[in-house]
Amino acid sequence: MDFLIVDKVIADLPAHDDDTSPDLPSMMNSVFDYVMVGSCRPTPPDPLTDCTAFSNAVCMVSLEESLERFWKLEEVNVANSYSPDEQRLQDDLLDVILRFRSYPVALVGDIAKMYRQVLLHPEDRRFVRILFRFSPQTPVHTNELNTVTYGLTPSSFLATRTLLQLAEDEGSDYSPACSALKRNFYVDDFIGGALLLRKEDALLPRKELAGVLAKGGFELRKWTSNRLDVLSGFRADQIGTQSLYQFVPNETVKALGISWKPESDELCFEPNVCDEPTTLTRRSILSCIGKMYDPLGLIAPIIIRAKMLMQELWLLRSGWDDPVPDVICNKWKAIQPDWNSLRECKIYRYVLLPYSKVELHTFTDASETA
Repeated sequence: MDFLIVDKVIADLPAHDDDTSPDLPSMMNSVFDYVMVGSCRPTPPDPLTDCTAFSNAVCMVSLEESLERFWKLEEVNVANSYSPDEQRLQDDLLDVILRFRSYPVALVGDIAKMYRQVLLHPEDRRFVRILFRFSPQTPVHTNELNTVTYGLTPSSFLATRTLLQLAEDEGSDYSPACSALKRNFYVDDFIGGALLLRKEDALLPRKELAGVLAKGGFELRKWTSNRLDVLSGFRADQIGTQSLYQFVPNETVKALGISWKPESDELCFEPNVCDEPTTLTRRSILSCIGKMYDPLGLIAPIIIRAKMLMQELWLLRSGWDDPVPDVICNKWKAIQPDWNSLRECKIYRYVLLPYSKVELHTFTDASETA
């Protein structure tokens, strides 16, 4: 599907005589970057497999018909013999974040250009190509990608599965680190820590994790911790905070989308206060609600009021851009002060005591008014 659309766009390029498009430099830089790091290579035209030949043949019909033909050609029925648990390579986001709150020493990082480090099988590379030309007067060049590419459906699976295979292959030499690969990663983000407070005990998982990832050609960067001594030995460009030697007051970093202050080791909230629109609509209200990220449900008592209001608005069956009734508008304005007060809300990241016993209690409520 990508190639059908891209080819149609490229075919329209000669109509644009201006070579100074603001998008052109970034496109050129992107292609050069792929070539320089070995992520793609020029591919000679192949009439039997070249997607451009097929795309040109169907560009005369509508886009819908082109896509329909494309999927009929490419559709392959494969029996799925994996269970849901086997298909799920990593723990759920909530599980990873909850586990993060159980470590007295927190440690966060991410893999640099993770997808670029995973090679595609040579037989599969012909299906992942970039069509590009430097100006409307030059021919279209076909570049074949050698590595996993952003934006494609299987990319996340391929990269994650590679991490798990690395853990299997190197498990005997890096046992604790391989456990972290399986339990403390969410795609390319590492969010874990150490259970012991001594510096040497906290440094060990960091060093072992970096070692096992290096075996697979991966590099962990943007390291952040609530203990500065755990970051010793890093260069300034390898850490995720502003300073390697001291905490910057009130500095906030993101841990899987959650705002975290390493100095005080607190989770905090940065409400995106929406600009008051001239006319309040269902679209603008939903946009504001969607900006409140709270996977742990820590501020659910405040967010639920907005969601209940959205539910009430939905029952009115008004259009997305129609002005909301005055009664809804007044309720929405009454919620805003609570949202602004979330800036003062601070919750300790670490929730346990040393040698504590963990019990799980569940409470449910089926109230129609939450």
